[in-house]
Formats: sequence, structure tokens, C-alpha cells
Amino acid sequence: MGRLRRKIMGFIRDHRNVRISSIKSMKFRYTVGCFMNADIWYGISFEDGKYVACVKPKLKSSEEARTFAVDEAFVEEIRAFLSDMGVGAWNGFKKVDKRVCDGRDFDLRLETHDGQVLYAHGYERYPKNFPAVRDRLRTVFEGLLEE
Repeated sequence: MGRLRRKIMGFIRDHRNVRISSIKSMKFRYTVGCFMNADIWYGISFEDGKYVACVKPKLKSSEEARTFAVDEAFVEEIRAFLSDMGVGAWNGFKKVDKRVCDGRDFDLRLETHDGQVLYAHGYERYPKNFPAVRDRLRTVFEGLLEE
């Protein structure tokens, strides 16, 4: 196999669409500015047979992030939404606007129970449906803070 073909096949393998059949762990992080504590992140993890959600809102330090026990219905709502929005196609997204010095970025890492891993990252570049996904996750996760 030629060198170019191996490179292309590796690219295709690393950038395949991930079928979001479940969520074992997820961390979605994005920034809203270039100031202290401007990052926001939401997470889900499956620990000891139970789901835990974590919320780190804007202008709070990482130490002030809050954790919540959540049920499978909460996780399924997130999973179904991400699947419906085509987030599985984000796998391998890695785009950077090198012309911007102090911009905004995002990261998404999601692992399914069957071992598939989705990773996407952007700096002033975003995949399809990013604003809708960000806004819905914000609403759902920050709703935990109000309970």
C-alpha cells in the first residue's frame, strides 16, 4: 500500500462518524471570552452503576463546579438530542482560525458504553449545528443548577 493511500485510510478511520448509541462519559467545554473563568463545561460520567452530571458555569472557577446525580432519562435525553443533531459526524473535527489571537474555542469528548470515542475541537471554527447544540446543552445542564 502506498504512503499516500495509508495516510488517506488513516484519516478516514480517525474521522469516521460515531454512532451515539449510549453515553458512558462526556465533557463539552467552550469559552465565551478571554477573561478569567470564561470557560463553561458540562459533563456526564457513569460511576459505580450510576450517572453523575457536572456543571461549571460562566464566571465560576473549576473548584466551584457542581455535581448532580442524574437518572438514565436525563442521559437518554442528551444522547437522543446529540444523535438527532448529527453530532456523531463531528468526530475528528479539528479546525483553527490562525488569524485570531484571543478567540473562543470548544472541545467535545464523548465515549459510548461500547467503546466508541468522539472527539472534536475548534478555535473560532465550529461544526454544523454547533450553536443549537451548545444552547440546548446549556439549557438542560444549567437547569440542574435551578433545581
